[in-house]
Amino acid sequence: MVELGTWEGFAHVALHCWNQSSKSIHYTSVDPLSEILSVMSVNLLHIAIRLIGDSDPTFRKACLVAAITLPSDSKCWLGLNQRTIFIYIIDKICSESGFLEALRVVEVAIQKNEDPFQRLRWLQLLNWEAEMIEEHGGDFPSVGF
Repeated sequence: MVELGTWEGFAHVALHCWNQSSKSIHYTSVDPLSEILSVMSVNLLHIAIRLIGDSDPTFRKACLVAAITLPSDSKCWLGLNQRTIFIYIIDKICSESGFLEALRVVEVAIQKNEDPFQRLRWLQLLNWEAEMIEEHGGDFPSVGF
């Protein structure tokens, strides 16, 4: 099993949540091409995030918390630190996402008859949990940490 980095996983979950919330806003039209392009773009971004995680140990590990320093006397240190880390993650994705490289990864995987999204299958669990909650009218007890 491949280890998934802490911040890489966070970025995947954030992208998944953003995509789910934007679907309800943007998919009011019945244009199937628009929906297909959106799904492809999000999937390529997931691959690009994975590639960043593969190449950058800071992005991959929780040591990112120590890599970004804030004054310790700051009020609301935790909130500021979380915001700083999130901005760092977004900036990293914006500056280092290689869509051509992501396309090459997908192409090579398909040529080898492999699933290029195998390492991202765990994201389907997020859909399953949301469906279970919705199915029970929002009264489904949350099980988590």
